[in-house]
This record gives sequence, structure tokens and C-alpha cells, in this order.
Amino acid sequence: MISIEGLTVEFSAKPLFRDVSFVINDHDRIALVGKNGAGKSTMLKILCGEQQPTSGVVSIPGGTTIGYLPQVMRLADDTTVREEARKAFSDNTKMQQQLERMQQEMADRTDFESEGYAQLVERFTHLHDRYMLLGGENYEAEIDRTLQGLGFSRADFCRPTREFSGGWRMRVELAKILLRKPDVLLLDEPTNHLDIESIQWLEQFIQQSAKAVVLVSHDRAFINNVTTRTLEITCGHVEDYKVRYDEYVVLRKERREQQMRAYENQQKEIADTRAFIERFRYQATKAVQVQQRIRQLEKIVPMKAAFDANYAKRITGDNVKQGLTRWEMVEALRQDIRDFKQQNDCARVVVIWAASTEIYVPYDEAHHATLASLEQAMKADDRDHVAPSMCYAYAALAEGAPFIMGAPNTTVDIPAMWEMAEKTKMPIAGKDFKTGQTLVKSGFAPILKVRNLGLAGWFSTNILGNRDGLVLDEPANFHTKEVSKLSTLETICRAEDQPDLYGNIYHKVRINYYPPRNDNKEGWDNIDIFGWMGYPMQIKINFLCRDSILAAPLLLDLTLLSDLAARAGRYGIQRFLSFFLKAPMHDFTKGEQAVNNLFDQYVMLKNAIREMGGYEADEEID
Repeated sequence: MISIEGLTVEFSAKPLFRDVSFVINDHDRIALVGKNGAGKSTMLKILCGEQQPTSGVVSIPGGTTIGYLPQVMRLADDTTVREEARKAFSDNTKMQQQLERMQQEMADRTDFESEGYAQLVERFTHLHDRYMLLGGENYEAEIDRTLQGLGFSRADFCRPTREFSGGWRMRVELAKILLRKPDVLLLDEPTNHLDIESIQWLEQFIQQSAKAVVLVSHDRAFINNVTTRTLEITCGHVEDYKVRYDEYVVLRKERREQQMRAYENQQKEIADTRAFIERFRYQATKAVQVQQRIRQLEKIVPMKAAFDANYAKRITGDNVKQGLTRWEMVEALRQDIRDFKQQNDCARVVVIWAASTEIYVPYDEAHHATLASLEQAMKADDRDHVAPSMCYAYAALAEGAPFIMGAPNTTVDIPAMWEMAEKTKMPIAGKDFKTGQTLVKSGFAPILKVRNLGLAGWFSTNILGNRDGLVLDEPANFHTKEVSKLSTLETICRAEDQPDLYGNIYHKVRINYYPPRNDNKEGWDNIDIFGWMGYPMQIKINFLCRDSILAAPLLLDLTLLSDLAARAGRYGIQRFLSFFLKAPMHDFTKGEQAVNNLFDQYVMLKNAIREMGGYEADEEID
């Protein structure tokens, strides 16, 4: 219903919000929370149009009505309580007059079959429905119910509003807003002046009658009873929790503990490196290693990232590019690549994504099928269909750099990026580094296939405590990884080739974030197989590995090989690099299936290297 995109608010050059984006849907019940001074009331004022942001867009569909109750407002003193409440229905009189005119026009016209007459009937029906929704001519009873629900007695209805305190007059204003039945209710501390009975009545009203609601309140019981989604304003950003307030408190505590542990682990690594330097700085035998580590620390000056918190909600970053549209992200990243090449005197570069797993972005033909549609989405700042990683890939290819996707993100696995790679004559490959369990899976599943052993189920689970594990603890991000991991077995043990053996595989993948293990990952695989006459057996594999140690050589190999491919004139999808990747890219639009068998991938790799070296391929895939 209401879309907030790239919202930034500054007071005296000090930012209150920075690049905030979220959507308010029909029938959302949202609690807006945060510390005092975080900007909750300011956000409500921006949503209702009373205040303008420094930058960003608030998109409200035409015809959407908004009711806003501020904490403090100027109140009328020249009417009775009932007369003031009747002002909520001032539009009813106008609607009634308009309906009467339209009714007369329909009676006078004779062109009953014309398109114009049909449109007149449609407008009349729509307006009449709205009129009846607002109470039609029978709104007096509704006024009585609402005023009584908010604590007024019938004797109070005829009393002048000036006889009431400010709190009671605020109740009259709240009644007027509720009687208008707006599409969106924005309520800033609505329970401040209500007693228990009135609060209970308001809870029931919101639950049964209201459409979308965004409210600010310090009444924890109230927001728990009426909201189902919590937006927290913190450090200039908005964190979206699609749960009630009590559940949000628990999730926020867990998330902050995870972030603190990740920060502490990072600081420990830096401290260990510095301690090594100080300990061995003056020992001749360690001088070379010390100088290497000093240079490593000195070189750690990361560029600002093109980051969108909605794509990796469990982590935050302060070294990020602020307030950019998707197209501006692309231009900024292209400049980063040009600057890097110049500063480091590089003739060629390769861009490889070793960052976080983004939330799952499914292939959408309207936005991902052609390069033109993708560019249009970027220029329209379509943040639902254009992930930050897509901006990196586009920028790399536009600057003549091969691009490798090391996470399971959709990024280059779409026809639009294939077209971009063809246009720029650059290699692309992806996705998701094959390091731990999938390495085992792609090497062990072929054993079952060649021995004709049936496969009933494969359950994979692991514990992981680094920042990748923290990101994957968010269900939307884990789903991206799950899609990548689940694709391996089905293309090795193919049901269509041997339905008796592989026609009913139950494949389950789980990842558990466990901070004490940090980068030491432990993966368990329980494999249920069956042999001659269907006799069941089990295989169990426990793989204790170090994620970074397994991944680092892959980055080096992929960088060297993709650069070699570019120099050899290869471009587009580099299928021979599937040896290093969990979910190899393939042209799914033409029914092509990925090659996941590790031994077939190895043959493809060796053949491609021979061909790029000027020799003939000397092996065939069986």
C-alpha cells in the first residue's frame, strides 16, 4: 500500500535516518519502536505528509486515506462533543450530493448500452460502496458507539468540548479519526489519555475494524495485543521483525548477542595478529613473517560497500555507500574498479564475490530475462528484483572484468547477465563455493550411482559460527543456500534414468549458527541407502573443516582461471569452473541441467585448461 524508498532525514546536517526502505501492506499491524529521540514521531509525520524527508520517496497510491493522531495537537473549543464527532462525516454529505447527481444523470440518459453509461454505473457503484462503508445516512449510531467506547457518557455528548481536559479532547480527535475509517491509521501514543476500559475497546476496534495500522506506544500490553509486525528504528536504520513485540524483544536480544560475538571474534583475530607482531618483531628468524603481517594489516582498508540491510538482516555495517539508488550503486562501483586499477597499476582485474548470502531472489522474467529489462529495473531503483550483488556483477562486466559469484545468490544466474557477458565479451561463473558438505556430496553420490545403490534419503546438517553462519541464521537468507545445496543430488542420481533407485529421495539440509565454533565448521551427513532386494543400509559422514582454509585456494584458482579464460577469448558462462562451485550455472531456459558430478567436472576443467593452452581435449565424460 505505502512504499518507503531510500528515506533520509537530517537535522543540521546530522542524520536521523539514512537510506531507510520498507513497505506498509494492507492490513499490516505495525509497532514502531526505538529509543526516545530515535525518530518515531518524525517517521509518522513523514508518512502522513506533514513533514518532508531530506531525500527519498514515500509512494502512496491515489485514493489512499490516512488518519493521523499526533501526541500533541490544536483542539477545537467551539462545538459540543457530538458536533465535533460529526465532522468525521463531512465527506458523507458531499458523497450523498454527488450520488444524487449521478443517479439523476443515469435516469436522464437513454444510451444504456454505451461504454460511457457503463463507466457511469461503475463510478456510482464504487462511490456508493464507499458511502455505505462510512455509514451512509445512519452514522449517528456509530458516533454514539465510538464515543461511548472511548469513555464518554451520553450526558457528555451535548457538553461543549471546552469543558473537558486536554486528554478528553484528544479522545474526541481519536474518535473522529476512527469514524473516518481511513485505509491507514497512524497513531502516536494513542493510549496516553485512555483508561483501561477505553484501551480494551480500542484494541478490539483495531483488531476487527481497522485496515493498516502503524502505531507508537509505550504500552507494551497494548502493542502486543494489536500488532503483528515490529519496525525498530536504531542507529538511523529500520530493522524489520515480522513478529509481535514480545517475540521481537527475544529476537533482538539474540541478534545483538550474535553481532557482539561476531565483532569480538573479529577483534580477537586483529589482536592476535598484532600480538604476533609485537612478540616476534625483533627476532630475526621471524622477521619476514612479522613484516608480512604488518603489511597485511596496513593493506586492510576496505572500500565502502554497496549494501542493503534488507538483503542481509542479521548484519550491519558502517563502511557502506549511503543513499544510493541501484543505478547509482552501479556507477559508484564502476568508479571503484577504475580507481583500484589505477592506484595499483593493474592492467586486468577479476571481481569475485566472497561476501554474504543475500535473501533469495527468484528469477523473474519481467525483470531478469533481458539486459534491457534489468537495466530498466536498476534505473527505476527496483530493490525487490535487483540485489546489491547484481550491481557488483554489472559494474564488473561493464569495466571489462570477469565476475565470479561465490555465494548462492541469483546474481549472474539470469539471462540478462548472460547477455551482458556476451555483450562485453567477459567470462562469468557461479554459484556458491564448493567447500564442505557439497564437496563431499558431489564426490560421494557418484559412488552410489556407479554401484547402483539406491538412495532413500540424505540428511545434511552442520554448525557454523562465523559471520556467514550469522547471516544464514535468517530464514530468508538460508532459503538461498538451501536452494543451492538441494540442487546437487538430483542431477547426479537422476530419477528419470533409474526411478527404482532414485525416484523418491528425501533430501533435507539444515545449517545451525553456533558462535563458539567460529570458522570451524562441523558437518554431519546421514545417508540412507538400499542395496540388493531393497535391503536398507546407512552411511554417516562427519566432516570437521575450516571454512576459510577450504575457500581461500578456490578464490585463487577461480581468479587465475577466469582471467585465463578472458585472455583466451572465452566469454559467457564458464561451465568448466563448475568444479569449484555448488550450483553450477547452466541455461535453464533451454532445459539444460547442471553438471554436479565432481569427477565429470574435473574432466571438464582439465579439458578446458588444455584447450586454452593450445592442446586438444584428451578426456571424455562417460
